[in-house]
Amino acid sequence: MAYIFFWGGYSSLKGVYAGTERPESSLAEYIYLFTPVSLIVLVVLEMWNKTIENPHSFSRKQVNSFTLLLIIFYIFSLLVIGKRAMPLQVILTAAGLYTFFYKPLSLLRIIPLIIGGIVVMYLLAVFRDTSGSLDFQLAESLMDLIINNRNTFIAVDYVDTNGITWGKSMLAYIVSVIPFLQSAIHTVLGVDPVDMASSLIITRISLGSDDFTVGFGTNIIADLYMAWGGAGVVILMALLGYFLSWLLKKAAGSIYALTAYGVMMSYAVFFCKGRIHFPFTNFTMESFNGEYSKNTIITD
Repeated sequence: MAYIFFWGGYSSLKGVYAGTERPESSLAEYIYLFTPVSLIVLVVLEMWNKTIENPHSFSRKQVNSFTLLLIIFYIFSLLVIGKRAMPLQVILTAAGLYTFFYKPLSLLRIIPLIIGGIVVMYLLAVFRDTSGSLDFQLAESLMDLIINNRNTFIAVDYVDTNGITWGKSMLAYIVSVIPFLQSAIHTVLGVDPVDMASSLIITRISLGSDDFTVGFGTNIIADLYMAWGGAGVVILMALLGYFLSWLLKKAAGSIYALTAYGVMMSYAVFFCKGRIHFPFTNFTMESFNGEYSKNTIITD
């Protein structure tokens, strides 16, 4: 966290959402990649330890105060500057694990939470607006729940014209966990970086340029269809369902499965708007934290 806030990472994010530019240091950029998953792992380990201490009830007094303050500071700092996705991921993980171990939330409780979250995001948007005129609507607070279906139609048109990419349009996301591998593939094999990401392909088709300061993104169905066609969508989505079911069965008895399940929880809202391997980058990063908890696995 100190690297992010003192090496320019926070200022860079603030500049992005304020419409100004401020380059962050490369160190802050790389550290920032590990910050969200580290906090998610922190939440998982904290909840895991609480269930070992008291598997029947949860008390605020059981939570480490430093851990709680760190998470609140992180969430508040990014929400204030307009970064919603990562704070929501941490909140979703904490809430999901609480319902998993202690007390499931009923629909009557979830609905007020959703409404309250929308109101809070709207108030934060008002707080951030310094132009003197609010040129946004309350509906914009719902943007995280909206899927850009236009991307799906673009993916269908792309496949009709060019055929499926046989996985090349997913390559950037897979190799991104290995530093410099993406640039090496571009340099050695001559693969266009834009062709390695469905989101960039969709943006290039939509805007007619390679200016990716803004973009249309992708969604999970468009990404799979562009890479593997209709059969790939059916097979890979089915495999994803089986994988989630397997994690759910193992999560209560394995810290590794619980951490993976926690990462999947963190993408509950954003999964459909991204790529099927959205969480799997975090799986790779979270493996660095595995050694710290390998002795806490419950045995039968």
